Amino acid sequence: MDEITGTIQRNGVNANAKECDINRNIFNEKVDNKRGVEMTRTRYKYMRDYKIGSNTEKKILDFCRTAKGEEQEDVLAACVEANKYIAHYIFLNLITGVGYDRMSRIYFIPVQKVDFQGYRRLAMKKLRDLRFKKEEESG
Repeated sequence: MDEITGTIQRNGVNANAKECDINRNIFNEKVDNKRGVEMTRTRYKYMRDYKIGSNTEKKILDFCRTAKGEEQEDVLAACVEANKYIAHYIFLNLITGVGYDRMSRIYFIPVQKVDFQGYRRLAMKKLRDLRFKKEEESG
């Protein structure tokens, strides 16, 4: 028996690694960052975790669908901030509305659907923050 197996058998499985979220009825994995603050993984964050209501979410999606020129640059910047490796897929999703399932038939997307949706929500949050910042600066 190797050292790791022995440690697991003596200490048991880490009970703090997963916590059941009763509101969503899913397992919500939590990790600690360097400062010891508990953080939820991006794939398990929803719009309400970013304090974005359904009306605001619809406004963001409408903005993305009708964006032209510089506005599309803002959308792309938010997608790159969310995840630079799949930013072009998130951008395509936000601008055209083509879903993950349809894109994955054509392109190889290097993340699972749950992760993709989590990064999409994060990009929408970043876009909201970016647009509010620009609106405050301009007027």
